[in-house]
Amino acid sequence: MTAELEVASFKPDLTMSTWQPLSIVDPLSGADASVWSAVLQISTAMQASGDNPVWSEWQNLVVGDYTARSYRFRLLLATSDTSVTPYVSFLRVEVDLPDRSDGRANVPCPAVGTRVTYEPAFQAPPAVTITLQGAAEGDLVVLSNETAEGFDIQIVNAGIGVPRAFNWIAQGFGHVEG
Repeated sequence: MTAELEVASFKPDLTMSTWQPLSIVDPLSGADASVWSAVLQISTAMQASGDNPVWSEWQNLVVGDYTARSYRFRLLLATSDTSVTPYVSFLRVEVDLPDRSDGRANVPCPAVGTRVTYEPAFQAPPAVTITLQGAAEGDLVVLSNETAEGFDIQIVNAGIGVPRAFNWIAQGFGHVEG
């Protein structure tokens, strides 16, 4: 013979109207938040993480702007009550590099072409847009050697370099510190 029994209890006189307000009840987890802490810290480096970076000292993370090539984070958990254990159910740090634009108007370009240099250089090669001034039918823009530092440009018509002026806009992110 076997039996399966599921038992629960019920107190008819215990209704929500007899409960204490939640605002005066001890924390429902039983752990007082004043006995534990969690501190998120950051350390930065000016080198890429694969280049043996020289890390800064750890500091408490505050919302703001940080200039670095590499970041590392740590979360310090502490408790003054050995019966309380803080735990982490979710942690996310979001890093957003602001966009950067650079550009010039009416830049002269001799028939042999010219080099445009970004000051300061971008962190990675940006997207470049060129607009010709006084273009003639058949003019073509030839961009070459596009890097984070700049680009070469020549305007050609029927395969021959021609002098023109141009506007350029570079859209990317970051900059290289001198």
